[in-house]
Amino acid sequence: MNKKGSDDSIKKKIEKLTKRINKIEKRLRKLEKSNNPNLDSEKRKKSGNNNSQDKKKVSTNHNYLKRTISEAKERYERENKI
Repeated sequence: MNKKGSDDSIKKKIEKLTKRINKIEKRLRKLEKSNNPNLDSEKRKKSGNNNSQDKKKVSTNHNYLKRTISEAKERYERENKI
């Protein structure tokens, strides 16, 4: 009876680990899909709808862009005065 009980507990642990591995693999596949920007364009090409717009909103830090542009202008002016 003791051996059967230990076999059952081992089977339960294996089942839990298998479920956990499956969940991790599923999340990994989602991440791989989200990191591949070509997938969206391929889907659009296959569907034939080239006029579709992305539903995702892109958040842009305009302050960063303004600062970067102003730094580039200053650098350009310094280099050209020499």
